[in-house]
Amino acid sequence: MEPWTWLDGDEQACVIECSPEPLGWIVQWAIWTGMRQGEQWSLRRADVRDEAAQPHAIIRYGTGEG
Repeated sequence: MEPWTWLDGDEQACVIECSPEPLGWIVQWAIWTGMRQGEQWSLRRADVRDEAAQPHAIIRYGTGEG
């Protein structure tokens, strides 16, 4: 089994730059936050606290309904 790895900074930049919009913004968000695909799909605008002194997002699991 191969060891688990991640993209270095140059590789991350390349993936972001090569991704067509709006996918590039989604890829960038995933890289910067570490959110998985399901967590991103469950994200709602009300979950993002960008006006806070320390911006953050509330992570939901499952459908994010309710």
